[in-house]
Amino acid sequence: MADPWDDDLLGFRAVGATFTKLVQSVGADEPGSKVISIEAGFGRGKTFFRENWAKELRDAGEVVVEIDARQSDHSGDPVVTLIAALVGALPKAGWQTILIVRFSVVSEGPV
Repeated sequence: MADPWDDDLLGFRAVGATFTKLVQSVGADEPGSKVISIEAGFGRGKTFFRENWAKELRDAGEVVVEIDARQSDHSGDPVVTLIAALVGALPKAGWQTILIVRFSVVSEGPV
C-alpha cells in the first residue's frame, strides 16, 4: 500500500494523522457518523488534503464518503448531492459508520 502522503509538500501529514485519531476516538464506544468541516480560501490545499486524508482513512478501515460540491452538484441542491453520495456508499459499506467530510471555500474578499 502506497503512503498517501508521499508527495506532501504542504506538511499536511501531521494534520491528517491528528484528524484520523480524532475521528477514531470520538464516539468510539457507540456507532454513528462523524462530520468534519474544513474551510479555507482558494488554493490553500483543501482538495489535496481531502484526497490524501481519505486514502489514509480507507487504509485504516474507515468508510469515507467524499463530496466535492463544485465537481458533483449538478442539481443546484446540495442535499441531493449529499444523499446521492451516501446512497452510493451504502451498497459497498453496508449500514456502517459513514464519515462525511465537507469542504467550503471561504471568500477572501467582497463578492
